[in-house]
Amino acid sequence: MRKNIILCMTLCAILSAYSTGTIMNKTTAYAEQMTLTGEQPSYAENIGDPAATTASVSGTYKSGRYGLLYSLNNDEFITINGYNADLYYPTIDMVLPDVIYIPKEIDNYPVGRIGSGAFASTELVQNKASSCTVEDLIIDSSEYDSFTIGVGAFQGCKRLRRVKLPENLTVIEKEAFFECDRLKEITIPKSVTSIEDHALGFIWGEVIIKDETGDFISYPSIMPMADFTIYGYKGTEAERYAKDNGFVFESIDPSGDVNGDGELTMKDNLLLQKYILGQTKLSKGQMARADIFNDGSINCFDLSELKRSIIEKRSSMNYSISIDQHFSNINERFDSNAIIRSKNEMIDFLEDYISRKDIAEIYSSKYTNEFFEDNVLLMGSFLQNCGGRPAYNIDSVISPSSSAGDSLLVCYTSNYPALAVDVISRVIAQIVIPKEQFTFDNVYWTEVNICLN
Repeated sequence: MRKNIILCMTLCAILSAYSTGTIMNKTTAYAEQMTLTGEQPSYAENIGDPAATTASVSGTYKSGRYGLLYSLNNDEFITINGYNADLYYPTIDMVLPDVIYIPKEIDNYPVGRIGSGAFASTELVQNKASSCTVEDLIIDSSEYDSFTIGVGAFQGCKRLRRVKLPENLTVIEKEAFFECDRLKEITIPKSVTSIEDHALGFIWGEVIIKDETGDFISYPSIMPMADFTIYGYKGTEAERYAKDNGFVFESIDPSGDVNGDGELTMKDNLLLQKYILGQTKLSKGQMARADIFNDGSINCFDLSELKRSIIEKRSSMNYSISIDQHFSNINERFDSNAIIRSKNEMIDFLEDYISRKDIAEIYSSKYTNEFFEDNVLLMGSFLQNCGGRPAYNIDSVISPSSSAGDSLLVCYTSNYPALAVDVISRVIAQIVIPKEQFTFDNVYWTEVNICLN
C-alpha cells in the first residue's frame, strides 16, 4: 500500500510538471462536475445564505429573499406548497425568483415533500397568475427517510435549466417536471425508487393525421423530448425510466469505466491520463465514472486505482479450453485465429477453413446465440499432418503486464512432424472467456515449443 502511495505521489509530481494550463483545464472541468454531482452553485445574490434564513412565520419560510409556503404533516415532516406571493410581492405584477432553494429543515422539522403543483405555471399563487420564472432548483438533502416531488410540482416551468435533487429523494410523481422545455438533463440519486409517468423529459407536441376526407387534422399529444439525458446509476429506477422512454442514459457509477463501453480496459486508463494532463476534456458522465474514490476530485490516485483494477481483473480471468480434430478436405488458407463475439462471426470464420458443412454445424449447435450473450469465443484453426490424436496443447492464456497493453497472449505447444507428408486433418482450438472479463483488443497465439518426432 505504501509503495502504491509513493508511486502515485511521484506520478502526480511528474504530471503536474507538464504545464500550468493543466490546472486551469482541470478546474474548469471540475466546475462542470459540480452541477452534475449536486454541489450548490454560488447563487448567493439570489438565494442568500441558507444558514441566515429566517424562521417561519404563519406557515411562511424565508429562503434568501423569497418566501416559501409550507405545511406540517402529522407532526413529522414539512411539505413545501409554493411561494408566499402576498408577503413579498403584494401587487398583481409580482416578480418571482429565478432560483428556488428548498432547505433541509424548517423549525427543526425535516422537509420531506414538495406538494402537487407547488411551483407550476398552470397554478394560481394566491389568486395571482404564476409564470414560473425559475431557472435553477436546489433541494437540500434532509435527514428524513424519504422525499417526494409531487404531481406537476414544476409543470410548465419553461425556463428551468438546472436541478439539484436531494440524496434522500425516493419518489418523483407523474408530470412533476412536465413541460420543462429547457431542462435537457438531470441527475437522479441512487435513492429514487419510483419515477412515474411523464415525470421527466416530456412536453406537449402535436400529432397530425389524415381524416377520411383527406384533410389533415392536428391533435395535441404528450411527447418525449428528443435530446433529454438522464444521469444515474446502473440497475436503478433512473436507468429503467430512461430505457422505457427512449432517453439517453449515462452512468455516473464511480466504476473507472471512463469511456462508458461497459469494460475496464487500457482505453479507460489512457483517457483518464490524458484528462489529468489537460490534453482532453471529459463529459459529466465520464467525470463521475473517473472519480473512482468518489471524493469530488479526479487525480492520479484515481488513475493508479484504475490501473490496479484492470490488472486484478485480468489476473483472475476465468476460461475453458477445448480442442477438436477433423478429417476433411482443407481449404487453401493457412492457419489463423479470431476473436468471435457472435454466431455469425463464428460461421464466417469456419467457412474459410472447413469445407464440410456438417462440421461447421457442430459448432453452430455448440455455440448458440444465447452463448454469445455472456461469452467471447477465441477460435484457432491449425493444419495437422498426422493421422493420430491432436498433437496440440494450449499451455496458458495470459495478459502481459508490459507494454502489450490491451493484448491477450495464448501460448500453445504443437508436437507433430514438420510438413513432410500430406495434410490430412485440421485442429480447431476453442477458448471460452466470460464477456465481462474479456477486455482485450488483440489476441496473439504464440507457439512456445516445437518437438520433432
